[in-house]
Amino acid sequence: MVLLRLIDKKPDSAIQAAISKVVSMAQAEFKESFESQYPKTGFGIAELAPYHVNSGGAGWTNTNFWGASIATSNTWQDWINITLTDQAFIINTGFFDREANPIITHLRPRIGGEDMPAMNIEQFSTLEEARIFYEAPFSVKPSSNFTMRVKADNTGQERIGLMGYCLAKRAFLIREL
Repeated sequence: MVLLRLIDKKPDSAIQAAISKVVSMAQAEFKESFESQYPKTGFGIAELAPYHVNSGGAGWTNTNFWGASIATSNTWQDWINITLTDQAFIINTGFFDREANPIITHLRPRIGGEDMPAMNIEQFSTLEEARIFYEAPFSVKPSSNFTMRVKADNTGQERIGLMGYCLAKRAFLIREL
């Protein structure tokens, strides 16, 4: 598993490498051709959206908008805890926080049962843009469990979200919510 070093500049070459790797994995998994942003019969790619990873459970402000509901301060809690559909891969390139005064201080992903390092994200308060990238993106395969745990120094709603891509079968990408 890759070490999640946080950087403020978009790592274009690392993101492109992750997309290329996942396209190859998806071609083998789906046994269909990659048709970029507008797939007609195969699979394609879209910007990662909340409904691609929405569990429909606690911690979501809405199925169409990113957000976390923090119930207890200074305690780890699940923000996202899903088993990904069998129709999609996701690539997580980083995250953002739209709050003027962020309360979330730490994130920790878990993919397919493997814990990844906890990340201190308090540096958000020092950045001009409230987004941060991983030096090396990570992906989640179809039907795999994906959990993102958060820790905050206060309770409340936080408009935080993941950045990245969803590579999925056409039916999954074109559905209306």
